Amino acid sequence: MDLDQIKVSLQSEDPQDRMRGLTALRHFDAEVAAPILMTQVDDTEMIVRSFVVMGLGYKQTEAGFTKLLQVMEEDVEANVRAEAAGALGKYGSISIPHLVKYFEQDQHWLAQISTILALADLQCPEILLDICQRALQTPESAIRTTAIDQLPTFVGTAYQEKALLLLLSQAQDPDWSIRRNVAKSLRAFADDRARAQLIAFQRDADHRVVAASLENLI
Repeated sequence: MDLDQIKVSLQSEDPQDRMRGLTALRHFDAEVAAPILMTQVDDTEMIVRSFVVMGLGYKQTEAGFTKLLQVMEEDVEANVRAEAAGALGKYGSISIPHLVKYFEQDQHWLAQISTILALADLQCPEILLDICQRALQTPESAIRTTAIDQLPTFVGTAYQEKALLLLLSQAQDPDWSIRRNVAKSLRAFADDRARAQLIAFQRDADHRVVAASLENLI
């Protein structure tokens, strides 16, 4: 599509046409694509708005960065807010303080998972570890699982000990899926405490946790 065709597509009543127009913007540079993307940020369809914020993560401009912050604050759909947080993370270290603030203010599980994953790509281990610690205090198992999955990345760093202790603190969680993911993450730690917990998991009441512990010991 050329730009005129894209603009026509974006005026269509069919959301599929609008998404095709947005997708075609990948062939244009940020200075051309981002302003067009931002004209659709209030589209009535959630999937279209998700495409818009995703695009703003790749077609980066200062105005696009500001628009993503606005979407994270104002969009009514958690899916769109979470997509915006992921897109914001693509702007690099400048996004870190905004993502930390967002994690604190948006308690929806999708938003918090997206924030953790965005920070995991930004080479900010101290901040990521702090966010993981906070995530492990939430009641939502999907958020805690995401945090647990990040803890092996601290092996070989100055934060290894704290990461291991956080993992071990979750080993008695009543949710079997949490214990299973703890077992999977412990494989990265060459530490007697990790090995001891993996052996203990072999006696777990849930066979899925037992299977994970045995897999990790092979």
